[in-house]
Amino acid sequence: MSTYTPQPWTRLIRFTATESRGLKIHIGQPCNPAQDVGLALLHHEPVKAFEISGTSALDAHAYVTQRVLTVETLLAPVDAGQVGVARFLGLNYTDSALVLVISRQARDVPPSRALDYVLGYTGGNDVSFRMHQAAVPQFGFSKGFDGSAPWGPVLVRAGAIGDPQNLGLRTTLNGEVMQDGNTRNMIFSVAESISFLSQGTTLQPGSLLWTGTPAGCGFARNPQVVLKHGDEVRVWVGGGVGTLVNSVEEEGREREGERERARL
Repeated sequence: MSTYTPQPWTRLIRFTATESRGLKIHIGQPCNPAQDVGLALLHHEPVKAFEISGTSALDAHAYVTQRVLTVETLLAPVDAGQVGVARFLGLNYTDSALVLVISRQARDVPPSRALDYVLGYTGGNDVSFRMHQAAVPQFGFSKGFDGSAPWGPVLVRAGAIGDPQNLGLRTTLNGEVMQDGNTRNMIFSVAESISFLSQGTTLQPGSLLWTGTPAGCGFARNPQVVLKHGDEVRVWVGGGVGTLVNSVEEEGREREGERERARL
């Protein structure tokens, strides 16, 4: 007779499931450790996950169960209401997004201990509204619009990442590679960034630290590249995170299209 020993999660996703008819939000661990969850859902391939007990990724007692669910809709790994704060770093690559989640309160943390405060790593699309960014000296406003910073798809526990300074990063726009880098090219490491941002400031559990982006940003190209309605952006991060896929929607364009079709 076999017995099951509960294990902590290593790759976490948050989703609605077909089994619960989309009426409940679950957290789970993909059954296939090699599956790129973002691409699988994009291609309408089934994604199965072992349900994780507990309320969220921040639950220290959460463990992987044997109950298998089918992903219906994929959500950000942590609910927005549990995100303490989001800090964005810029100009942090020697040749120019890796996102990390804080696990517990961090204040005045030395670099030597900083990684002990990381819950996990994931990917993010650090969208900037350059018109607003250039209009004022504070860049934060240009990054704070609704829907401007999608992140995911998988949160990989820190202990499952051998070296956070050796993760591949790639961004494609409509199939064209725009950025192709590695976290080894960061000017300030993950540990150094956490230490700096925790100076005199308590980083709460669930806080997101966006560590910067490699070379290839559209505004720095000649000619410049800007996102347009209908574009598709994919951000891939190694280490089991996989591909974050987002379509670009210009607010109001869908309603305009509906009105135009109604007139035809």
